[in-house]
Amino acid sequence: MTLMLTVTFEKGEDSVTLPAPEPGGRLREVRHQGLGLTAGGVRYAYDKGVVRHEADLEFRSLTAAQKEALDGFFGSAAEGVCETFTYTDSGETEYTVRLLDGTLEFVKVAPSVWDVRLRLELSAMGE
Repeated sequence: MTLMLTVTFEKGEDSVTLPAPEPGGRLREVRHQGLGLTAGGVRYAYDKGVVRHEADLEFRSLTAAQKEALDGFFGSAAEGVCETFTYTDSGETEYTVRLLDGTLEFVKVAPSVWDVRLRLELSAMGE
């Protein structure tokens, strides 16, 4: 018997559960800093003090129903990049997240089978 790992996106009454994303997703710590050059040719750098955590999640072989559920969730509950929501990973760790791209790009790989990659801002780095 194979255990099917899943993840959930949830906001209020709206939720969608999908098979866990492909292994090897990327996690990034993004520091917002500025780098410039003065009129006199001196290089300077400054830290804006904001650190953001990002994750790339790739979901493969979604059914048409899973695609529609995900598309509907991001269109209404998440409102694209506007709203935060809860992401529960396959280890049942919850994160407050936000979609970083306002467009979901689904790739049709077979009749009624879709792939999609999501870029999320996470409340913390995952493990």
